[in-house]
Amino acid sequence: MRKVIIMFFLTLFSFTTIAKADESISVNEFANNVASVPGKLMTWLKGEVEKTKAYQTKVWADTPVENFFNKTKKD
Repeated sequence: MRKVIIMFFLTLFSFTTIAKADESISVNEFANNVASVPGKLMTWLKGEVEKTKAYQTKVWADTPVENFFNKTKKD
């Protein structure tokens, strides 16, 4: 039984590791893809900054900051 299970997993593993490239890419396409990375990165980064600002604005609006700073110590 152990051998059957081992053979099953080896067969399954062998089918999942087979990969082949169907398309080739030219040098110009590769160069264009590499050249577009900084622009895509900056666009993504700007989007993340805007999402973070919107989230912080929402969270900070819900927090009673005025009450936190205006509390007085009672001794």
